[in-house]
Amino acid sequence: MTDMPILAALVPVVVLLALGIATAIGSRALGLSPIVGYIALGIGLKVVGVRMVFEEATISILAELGVVFLLFDVGLHFSLKHMRERAGTSSPSGRCRSSSPPSYWGSLACSAG
Repeated sequence: MTDMPILAALVPVVVLLALGIATAIGSRALGLSPIVGYIALGIGLKVVGVRMVFEEATISILAELGVVFLLFDVGLHFSLKHMRERAGTSSPSGRCRSSSPPSYWGSLACSAG
């Protein structure tokens, strides 16, 4: 009988995983990225009130795990070689805009003491 709390904790995971799989299949069928489907699913679950069904701590942990897996997936697809190849095609103003805010805030922090 000690397995019941573990099984009860897995129910939200299995339900949300099934919804995620269905969303990925549905968004692919519509020709969209699964990320768009996941965002729509998250908004839909927020509207429906998923907090009434699952505990808030469980939802928070699952949301954090989702972000971790998303960042891991982005890291798998990130290629420095690809970024170097594309560096010549980006505009110089884009490079200046991306490098100027950190230098601005750094110089502001140094001047403020």
